[in-house]
Amino acid sequence: MADESQPQLDEYTLVEKPALDVFDKLGYNYIDGKKLKKEPQQFFLLDILKRKIQEINPWIDEVGLNKAVREITVVQAASLVEANELLYYKLVNYTSFKQDLGFGKKSQTVKFIDFDEPGKNEFTVVNQFYVKNNDFTIIPDLVVFVNGIPLAVLECKSPNLQEPIDEAISQLFGYREKNEQFFYPNQLLVALARYRATYASTFSPAKYFLEWKMPYPLNERDLAVFIGKEGQELPAQDILLYSLFSKENFLDILRSYIVFETENNGVNKKLCRYNQYIASNKILERMAEGKGGVIWHTQGSGKSLTMTYTALKIRRIEKVPGTSLENPCILIVTDRNDLDSQISGTFKNCSFPNPVPVESVEQLKDELKTPTGKTLFTTIQKFTSKNGETYPELSRSENIIVFADEAHRSQYGKAAAKENSSSLGWALNMRTAIPNALFIGFTGTPIDKNDKSTRREFGDYIDRYLPKQSIADGATVQIKYQARLPKVHILGSELDVAFDSEFADYTDLEQEAIKEKAGKYKTIAEDEDRIRVICKDILEHYITAVRPEGFKAQIVTPSRDAAVTYKRILDELGAPESEIIISSSPKDDPHAEIRKYYRTKAQQRQIIKKFRKPFDEDNKLAFLIVCDMLLTGFDAPIEQVMYLSLIHI
Repeated sequence: MADESQPQLDEYTLVEKPALDVFDKLGYNYIDGKKLKKEPQQFFLLDILKRKIQEINPWIDEVGLNKAVREITVVQAASLVEANELLYYKLVNYTSFKQDLGFGKKSQTVKFIDFDEPGKNEFTVVNQFYVKNNDFTIIPDLVVFVNGIPLAVLECKSPNLQEPIDEAISQLFGYREKNEQFFYPNQLLVALARYRATYASTFSPAKYFLEWKMPYPLNERDLAVFIGKEGQELPAQDILLYSLFSKENFLDILRSYIVFETENNGVNKKLCRYNQYIASNKILERMAEGKGGVIWHTQGSGKSLTMTYTALKIRRIEKVPGTSLENPCILIVTDRNDLDSQISGTFKNCSFPNPVPVESVEQLKDELKTPTGKTLFTTIQKFTSKNGETYPELSRSENIIVFADEAHRSQYGKAAAKENSSSLGWALNMRTAIPNALFIGFTGTPIDKNDKSTRREFGDYIDRYLPKQSIADGATVQIKYQARLPKVHILGSELDVAFDSEFADYTDLEQEAIKEKAGKYKTIAEDEDRIRVICKDILEHYITAVRPEGFKAQIVTPSRDAAVTYKRILDELGAPESEIIISSSPKDDPHAEIRKYYRTKAQQRQIIKKFRKPFDEDNKLAFLIVCDMLLTGFDAPIEQVMYLSLIHI
């Protein structure tokens, strides 16, 4: 008995009670769940809910109040996810119904939470909160309420257990399984064990429970002073609880940093990582200074979602604090069609309001003439001028924000097309078109050179989240490089000796002509004998080391023609199914083999969608063969290996 009670004692004294102390510092009301008087099946704090609806909506009458309470407490839905999504949008977008305020019955907006004035809401934490249904009684350690609505469930475990976080997460999942209705309004799950603490959205699997490593907005030293632990090292749970549940942060996260993303015929509820939340808020702080800047977050750490969260916040708050920006135009700029499709797809899948893909230069010009309130997606190549013409000014509005993805590329002065070096650079044209816009650059690899500087182009760094941090947080995985096939590498010194021996009788001029014709990189890269050897090596490695684990691979080729050769040879060798993703060109010979691999954007999206899915009876696709596509910002957890076709000379 003593062995069983000691972990419970540790759980309360080391985890639950210190957590309640932090909530007290944050200004939450505390209710002892063991003394709470309510119906066993009831999980809303109904008295508080009714009172706060009345206070936030003072015009509402008794009939309207009862209707509003039913709106939030009685949900008809086919599934837990559907119910959760319905309630979320009622909380953040509000609801409405008709009531006569003296001018006839008109639709009136009802707020359950006042996001604009946090002080008007009531924040409550209840420990040992019991809820019963027909089959089970669950007693979560801590439940966080805003205006009587249960929005977060926290489970505490003694840090002296072997795997306390895993046990806490497992118990949270057990609560959800036993009483789905209790989780209809839920937005956050938290597992606490003092020295470790993790959080996730309502439906995240265990592997997506994340730590909150850095307090915000206070730094760690100031936070220690705030919660009465000056000079002490703060346990992880204090940092997480403050960052997630300080009143302003909690409402901010609820309102703008949760999205429901439709993907593969399902809905995934996503919640910001700490680096995304901090970066997003720093962007708005920089805007308040009237400046742009650079978000330097490593590849794969979720920059597209950081953009989405930031844009969503700007849309929902309407006016950026400390600025004249009100319902601004948000222009998302990439430098590749596949990235443009990916980012606009992320916004669309997250139910972002009215995103507009810009398909042509003329459409871009028309949209920017009246920019207010629009969210536009385009590529920087749309800012093209010909024959040395100056790109026209489209809008002098200061109410435009530009988010430039992959800001280290195509953003410097004369980034003109090779065929027309007299053209003004796309980046320069963009700044000519919208001279008073605020520019925010997003990149994982900033450049700082005399002729090209990401910081000089956009402004100082707003936030940095580097590979070492991202790997430690589990946001990205470590990339391991393995060099293969040294026998097909061409060493310069050996090549020179072989060349001199073979062509000793030729004049110097003739030798130079031979080198010019045969020694080009493209000639070597597209050599079929070389590609055949590489394909055999790829197959041996893939079949023995990758395919048995159920993973897929990408083959990156140096040219579009090389991609076609890889595909043909892999098919000849009986390789698993492969597909080519390359751009088309009007310059290709009408009868060239490459043309049979042309795909529309819709067809490419279908191929990528198939590649991202696990193998099954109808999906045998193992390889994507690419050239200058899907190399940055491509999210495919099933891809374990990228085979790079490089030439070493």
